[in-house]
Amino acid sequence: FVINNFIGFVTKPIEVVNNKADVAFTQVKLLHKDKSGICLPTQDTYILSYNENNMPFLAARIQGHTPSITF
Repeated sequence: FVINNFIGFVTKPIEVVNNKADVAFTQVKLLHKDKSGICLPTQDTYILSYNENNMPFLAARIQGHTPSITF
């Protein structure tokens, strides 16, 4: 997915307990393109959700959190 010129990738879905609103949240990392054109991950981890029109938005930011990612 792409948000505000950042490319994002999912690190893991987040399980919501007692989810009456049927809202999904996902832990994601964002990549940004540096001046040389290389995409680098941001230091922060973000929580992604979707609005009622199914458009993605960043619901929260966890500063400096870098989860381990398995490829």
